[in-house]
Amino acid sequence: MTDRRPGRSALWVLLLCLLLAAALLWGSSRLGWSAGRAPVRGSEAVPELVPLALLALAAFAAQFAGGAPVKRIIGVLVLLGGCYLAYRGIAGAAPFAPGPGSTAPSDRDVLARSLVGLAALAELGAAAALLSAARVLPAMGARYTRGAGRQRAKAPDQRMWDALSEGEDPTTK
Repeated sequence: MTDRRPGRSALWVLLLCLLLAAALLWGSSRLGWSAGRAPVRGSEAVPELVPLALLALAAFAAQFAGGAPVKRIIGVLVLLGGCYLAYRGIAGAAPFAPGPGSTAPSDRDVLARSLVGLAALAELGAAAALLSAARVLPAMGARYTRGAGRQRAKAPDQRMWDALSEGEDPTTK
C-alpha cells in the first residue's frame, strides 16, 4: 500500500537536498584549504561554511512551523544561501581564488571547492522543491486545524450546557 498524501515526494526531495548540502558543507569545512598560503582548515579559510550548513538543517526544521507564506520565505532564504555558495564555490571568489604569487590550487583545494559547488546545487534544488510545493507540504499540527466553515455540530446536551454557561435558562425555549 502506498502513501498518496500530496507533498510527500517534495518533502523527501527537500530533506535529502538539505541534508546533503549540510553534509557537503561540513565536509568541506574539515578539509585543508590552501588559498595561496599554508594549508588551513576550511572552517578557518571560509568561516561561513559551518553556519551555512546549520542554516540548511534549520531550514528543514523551520519549514514545518508555518503555512505556505512561511515556507516561501524559507525557500527564498535557502535560494539565497545556494546562490551565495555557488558564487563562492564555483566562481572562485575570494578567498577561494589564489592571490598574486600563489601556486596553482592543490587537489585537496579543488575537492573542497567542488564540495561547496555540490552543496550549492543541493541547496538550489531544495529551494526549488520548497518554493514549488509550499502549499502542499505538510505542516506541524495541520491535521488538528479546522477551517472557518467547518464548525462541528453540537449535540443537544452540549447546547444546553452552553446556554447554562451563558446564564440562560434552556428550559424556557
